[in-house]
Amino acid sequence: MKSLHLEWKHLDVNRQTCRRCADTGEAVLQVVAELIEELRPQGINVTLTETKLSKEEVSQSNSLFFNGRSLEEVLPDLTISDNPCSSCADVCGCGDLCGTGVNCRTVVRGGTVYEAIPAFLIREAALRAAFATVNTISEVNQLVAEAFGTFALVFAGTGAIVINNVSNGAVTHVGIGLTFGLVVLAMIYALGDISGAHFNPAVTVGFWAARRFEGSRVLPYILSQCAGALLASLLLRFLFPSHPSLGATQPAGSDLQSFVLETILTFLLMVVILRVSSGGQEKGLTAGLAVGAVIALEAVFAGPISGASMNPARSLAPALVSLTLGHLWIYVLAPLVGALLGMFAERSLKSP
Repeated sequence: MKSLHLEWKHLDVNRQTCRRCADTGEAVLQVVAELIEELRPQGINVTLTETKLSKEEVSQSNSLFFNGRSLEEVLPDLTISDNPCSSCADVCGCGDLCGTGVNCRTVVRGGTVYEAIPAFLIREAALRAAFATVNTISEVNQLVAEAFGTFALVFAGTGAIVINNVSNGAVTHVGIGLTFGLVVLAMIYALGDISGAHFNPAVTVGFWAARRFEGSRVLPYILSQCAGALLASLLLRFLFPSHPSLGATQPAGSDLQSFVLETILTFLLMVVILRVSSGGQEKGLTAGLAVGAVIALEAVFAGPISGASMNPARSLAPALVSLTLGHLWIYVLAPLVGALLGMFAERSLKSP
């Protein structure tokens, strides 16, 4: 069995004397508890060693190690600086109540400064250490991967709808559903280890709400996804200039019916994604098969009623290019609501 060992060295203080240390400590314990349950089925044993140090034994307030590697070694895009207590007294109000004068650690990533080490960074570092990967992929590469994957999803999926229309049903409804599922499966395999294979603004928001994805990266991811989707729809417009909708999603019944259906579909999808993903990433055999299968299944049974979008970018692009905007709000709002509900449901499934 593989192992992931976290070592946490910190000052022997409490929340009353050092809020930063206490916040980091709570984040460490939360992440370890989650990973014990999450990684056990994958054959990875998670352990934690906590060492409380006196002011004579340590020069920094918090030190984290993952299988012997420091936080900054596992996540080299972080910047960690030491600040004397006097510099942060106005922020946390401690005024060096611990009496040590030991430096606090300030973490900076993507222009965001964190007073304490946040749970999602601890989780990301732990998962990278567990699977022996180091974050050497640039943010630009991640955004390009998201744009490419969403382009493939929209080009193949809505392209199947368009071609089915112009070929008098040659693709078939089941074929359309399988196309959506298979292209997602392929893109997760191809790009999951680069960007996490979100390809869906609702999934990105769901990962962020689940504290598996950094808030500063949400908007760039969504913009990249929408750009890839728009490029796909523009290409389909060039190839099929007379097609009226380019595969835009439209409700077959009432708006309320499709809104509720899209919310439930995305809810189910998000629960599955959170259960089979590692941190904020969909990658590997399990994630590809499970997520692709759910998308295909839901597209087959719910497509005739709501279109089974589950993805704001997938609906936005053909709607904008074909100017069929009347029901677009359903397919932007419902998936976001469903993803957030899925996050809460997945959290409730975990052992207390």
